[in-house]
Amino acid sequence: MPLRELALAVVKTLRRAGFQSLWAGGCVRDQLLGIEPHDYDVATDARPVQVQKLFRRTLAVGAQFGVIEVLGDRGMHVQVATFRSDGEYHDGRHPDSVRFGTAEADAERRDFTINGLFYDPLADAVIDYVQGQADLAARRLRAIGDPWQRFEEDKLRMMRGVRFLARFHLALDPATEQAMIALAPQITQVSQERITDELKKMLALPGRTEAMAWLHRLGMIPHVFGSWSGPSAAPPSWSILTHLPHPCHFASALTAVLLDLNGPEWGQHLHRKELQDLGHFLRLSNEVRDEVAWLLHHWPWMRTIHQTPPSVWKPLLVHPWFPDLLELTEACLKSLGAALDPVEFCRAQMAARSREELDPKPLLTGSDLQAMGFAPSPRFREMLEAVRAEQLNGQVATPEQARAWLRAWLQKQDQES
Repeated sequence: MPLRELALAVVKTLRRAGFQSLWAGGCVRDQLLGIEPHDYDVATDARPVQVQKLFRRTLAVGAQFGVIEVLGDRGMHVQVATFRSDGEYHDGRHPDSVRFGTAEADAERRDFTINGLFYDPLADAVIDYVQGQADLAARRLRAIGDPWQRFEEDKLRMMRGVRFLARFHLALDPATEQAMIALAPQITQVSQERITDELKKMLALPGRTEAMAWLHRLGMIPHVFGSWSGPSAAPPSWSILTHLPHPCHFASALTAVLLDLNGPEWGQHLHRKELQDLGHFLRLSNEVRDEVAWLLHHWPWMRTIHQTPPSVWKPLLVHPWFPDLLELTEACLKSLGAALDPVEFCRAQMAARSREELDPKPLLTGSDLQAMGFAPSPRFREMLEAVRAEQLNGQVATPEQARAWLRAWLQKQDQES
């Protein structure tokens, strides 16, 4: 059963039991915009306990707020929420209490008019209490009711608003914009995890540059990125981000944003502790934090990679993050108006050589060094790296040649010391 059919079946089941039921929110908006919804929400006057009794497989994902998930086959699900109005918000994110009520009250407690629409799939009729259809037709984002109250209730709505602006290429209602600018400093009341989650969603959009431009225009950049937000004298051009391909990995897009904010040479001057602090501030996973640090460190010297020996560029070309580095390097060079020779060199080498040529099996190991009569020591690493460089540069090709070269190299070092 397709997801749309599951959502329709949920509505029919609730109706047969005597309850109101409508599709609600984003799925209605997307449908009106000609976009296939990727999820469906159903709103109803049935209480959570009544919803659970009507369906065989359910999950109480937010029963205190009236939300029950109806589970279908192959991981599909539809969220069913009881019509409600919200009590006061004291944490800047969640209502202290909810009151179950009517469809109209439920629409009026939502964030933006384009998300406050209902749709009756049985009658093929849109139910609009908040003039959301008019705003969709005008390509306008407008908060429902008093924008100050909407954002005071839930500060994350400001980040969500920026995402909707960029995703649907909307204009921003002036009163809504004024409230967002005034309340932008309060975005920090939201957990950094949720802020970064919204940032991930923005940077995954084709309109990601538009999203960053809105964050800057609304004054949110300093609060989203903290001390890593760069100088505030002039708006960023977002040139590096613009030149990144779509789609790209979050780590690449985030690195591009940081370079756009702070300058293309910025990353190479950061200490490891500063990069760890950045990852902690943004609540990045260890993998994303490490990749961002790696990209920031490596991109500047990628500009001369075509002038380095194979022992330098061969290991880099087989690194799992190298595709992201290559995309970032190309974007940075384009933003600077520089020649793409380093990028073209790397692509030519990757096309001409197999992985085995770029990353051949080492000619010597620690066990081989012991067999040569060397006692294990911290110097083993230096010795193996020296042999490996000669191997990658094509100066030695067999274990015998590697052993002979190593003995000569050690003798020369001893003579020079």
